[in-house]
Amino acid sequence: MLEINQLKELLPFSKKLNILFVEDNEEVRNQIVKMLHNIFDNIDTAQNGEEGLDLYHQFFEKEQKPYDIIITDLSMPKMDGVTFCEEIISIDEEQIILVLSAYTNPNKLLDLINLGIFKFIQKPIQQENLLETMILALNKLKENQESN
Repeated sequence: MLEINQLKELLPFSKKLNILFVEDNEEVRNQIVKMLHNIFDNIDTAQNGEEGLDLYHQFFEKEQKPYDIIITDLSMPKMDGVTFCEEIISIDEEQIILVLSAYTNPNKLLDLINLGIFKFIQKPIQQENLLETMILALNKLKENQESN
């Protein structure tokens, strides 16, 4: 119950944010986007890391700022999640990135931790876990914006 109240307080803030969601599985992508639309109005989606990186550059060029939050899968064709995260972090080391994966390969997780990703969420995604993680990310974003 506390989470729902926290989220309600954050909605005026979260509805203005821009999210990039990168996931190769269309069914999973559509399901998670439905959940995310309860929190965010502006969600761009990509099917792989390469497409996600292109969208990131286009958004940055148009808006003169990065996405507020990036959510990405780990295992994807063309460019995997680790490489995608490395590319994004090389552009903006403060970027909030959430990684989703069904796999818990310790080496990949260590790579992501060393890169500085914000959180890792195990698939299959439980709505409560996603909600908790979004609240943490929103609070961090809000803190960052207030301190700048």
